[in-house]
Amino acid sequence: MLEIMIVIAILGLLMVVIVPRVMGSKDAADVNTTYIQVSKWKSDISTWSLASRSDKACSEISFAEVSKFNTKEEAKASDSKDAWGKQLQIACTDAGFRGVYSFGPNKVDDKGDGDDIASWKDPK
Repeated sequence: MLEIMIVIAILGLLMVVIVPRVMGSKDAADVNTTYIQVSKWKSDISTWSLASRSDKACSEISFAEVSKFNTKEEAKASDSKDAWGKQLQIACTDAGFRGVYSFGPNKVDDKGDGDDIASWKDPK
């Protein structure tokens, strides 16, 4: 009986040490995955804009339209969600297309600031 209690205590200590590290790794992986997605979409939208010579306003660009244009089928509109299941956003300025961003881990729109993951910011 004492041996079983010792084994359970050891397993409990291992869980206390390992679980936080594994969860932290998943959070970092989600951020990195989303940064790769927003960077890829920024590139795809820029390429689409140049190749299609579209005169559409930035606010009229959609992920579906860009994905139809891509003949390699690398960009699919269904791939336009971040690691937390939220739709990526296209950011526009007065000058036109700025980039693509995700709401980030807190899932709140900070317009590319705060914890948002944006193609124009370096990943953390």
